[in-house]
Parts: sequence; C-alpha cells; structure tokens
Amino acid sequence: LSDRLRSLIAAEPDHDWRAAEACKALAVSEATLRRHLAAEGTSFSALLADVRMGVALALLQSSDLAVNRIALDVGYACASRFALRFRKRFGLPPSAIRIA
Repeated sequence: LSDRLRSLIAAEPDHDWRAAEACKALAVSEATLRRHLAAEGTSFSALLADVRMGVALALLQSSDLAVNRIALDVGYACASRFALRFRKRFGLPPSAIRIA
C-alpha cells in the first residue's frame, strides 16, 4: 500500500495532498492507510515529505531548474521552507547538490 501511495504522490508531488483524497484514489479507508503506514513505522505526512524530497533531489541532480522552481514543483509555496526541510533531510542546502 505504501508503494502505491508513493507512486500516487510522485506522479503529482506539487498537488496539495490530503490523506482523505489519497485514500479515495487508492480505494482504501483512512483507518486502513493509517494502520498500514504505522506498521511500517511511518505516517502519511512523513511519507509525503519523503516523496517530495526524493523528487526534489532527483530534479536537482538531473535538471537545470532553479531551486525556487523545484520547490514549487514538489509542493512548497515557500522556497525558504523547502530549503530548510531539504537541509534537514539531506544535511546540505539544495544549492550544494549542484556544486557536488
């Protein structure tokens, strides 16, 4: 179930995903989704952030898009918030990925 959820989110990482909407798309109840994710030691919000950060990393490594554009493309309206979360997740600012 988490793999299906990851695929759903990765297809539209900039979408304003809510658990209820994802459950409807996956044809499962919210309780079922919560149970499955909890069994894997994660939550909807953690999985959403993880997918978005993964897509952002891939875009930084494979494109010349501006960091601000990538932030928008993965669902962050504020580039500075994106940069903070990216640094927390990967230990580097998004701009450092291009230099490496």
